[in-house]
Amino acid sequence: MFLILLILLFSLLLILLVLINLEKNIITIAKKTIDLIWRLKLKIIVVVVVIVIIIIIFVVVNIIYVIINKIFLKNIITVEKK
Repeated sequence: MFLILLILLFSLLLILLVLINLEKNIITIAKKTIDLIWRLKLKIIVVVVVIVIIIIIFVVVNIIYVIINKIFLKNIITVEKK
């Protein structure tokens, strides 16, 4: 009888240890997934910022191109009128 109780107690202790270990594993897995989500968000933010910067550069270059073209076109027109 005492031996059976001892085995039951030992098995309950083992089950408890396994559950505690599983809980720690679940917590570490959750932390890793949260870190991955944050890294993914940061990558998405960086990609969006880079795309916005490229668009701004494209717009500025186009504006400069249009201004330079207008200046040269005015010069060409005035030269042709003379």
